[in-house]
Amino acid sequence: RVELPDVGWSGDAEVLFENRSASVKDGVIAEFIDAFGTRAWHIDLRGGESDGDAPGIDPDNLVVNPSWEDNPSTGTPAGCYASVGPGATFFVDSRLSVHGGHSARLMKPDEQSHLSFRPFPFAVEADRRYRVSVRAKARSEGSQLTVKLGGFGSRTFDLTTEWAEYAFEVTPDSDARRGGLSVELSTPGCAWLDLLQVVPLVEGAD
Repeated sequence: RVELPDVGWSGDAEVLFENRSASVKDGVIAEFIDAFGTRAWHIDLRGGESDGDAPGIDPDNLVVNPSWEDNPSTGTPAGCYASVGPGATFFVDSRLSVHGGHSARLMKPDEQSHLSFRPFPFAVEADRRYRVSVRAKARSEGSQLTVKLGGFGSRTFDLTTEWAEYAFEVTPDSDARRGGLSVELSTPGCAWLDLLQVVPLVEGAD
């Protein structure tokens, strides 16, 4: 039984690293813990309130775990495959974000190293427009990020030291049951990413 002084909050707390939630009643958590076991809970006391201008996940987004909030294994984001060369790193960072409480931090030490990742694949349709977008920032000017949607289209973006959205639209010329989105830090440096999304667009809509 864990009592949180001065927190009379009731709701669900995220049980970190276990992909489940626990009930909180009037600031009290009561759970069985196995012998020699541990528990870590995350409680969002913001009450679901957010800035009206804050970015959110599009309901039609096709990317799994787009802002790296699902992390059953500490520091390792669920729902993607990473290719990490010598000296490079790819981790979840809980210090910086534009959505939720996490971002992905990519660090590439030199030109000889390689760093890229691919979210779990999804289906795309021929002759349908898709908007590919990501929020990103770099530790220093000059870092470049390359985003590709299979062999249908790609863009390389020059990152700045401030969070910004980078986006492009692409129309596949054939169906792909396992459409591949890939993201690569093209230059040495350190960058943070959040809200990686692929959204099918409705023709004629703004």
